[in-house]
Amino acid sequence: MICLTYEELREALDLREKCGLTPFLKLFKVLHLNPEAPRNHNALVDVADGEPVAFAFKQSHWHEVDCDEMVRDCVNNAAIRLLDIEFILAPRMPAKGFSKLMKLRDTVERETNGLFKDPSIEVQALMRRTSSAIAAFTKANPDLLAHARADAHSAPSLVRPMKTRDLPEWEPEVGHRWLALARMQQTGEYPIPPSV
Repeated sequence: MICLTYEELREALDLREKCGLTPFLKLFKVLHLNPEAPRNHNALVDVADGEPVAFAFKQSHWHEVDCDEMVRDCVNNAAIRLLDIEFILAPRMPAKGFSKLMKLRDTVERETNGLFKDPSIEVQALMRRTSSAIAAFTKANPDLLAHARADAHSAPSLVRPMKTRDLPEWEPEVGHRWLALARMQQTGEYPIPPSV
């Protein structure tokens, strides 16, 4: 994406005055549903049998996953990836338009990070559009879907990492890092970690 010119980005992401959340869907399509980047094809939604079935490529295998959760992750990832190209967009967009786009970006990321139960109506609509785009891509790639189904059937269970607060790897003094963190919390003094 960062190799594209601003004009190419504006066309690819459909950046207009009243584009709403369309750039997030377009960015996801460019990154993950692009025929020229098969290495990024990591999300499928099969709606052939009525109830949607989602597959995501994680931990070196395809896994059957919750459809809503996968789509939420896809939209969240698109919002995060928008930051990768902000340095191209910022100097070429009107300040007001860029500010509005970044505020929307913050809203989309916040509402799709899994902490909110009910995203806004606009973000829900974006998620439905993203799901439809993935379903259309899946329908156009039956061989990839067949491979994903077979791989998901034989893949080891998906290991879900525990959500824990990350503690600093370094120790400001002699002693275990948990003890070091406890001391920091008690004293309120957080030393600067050594440079790597």
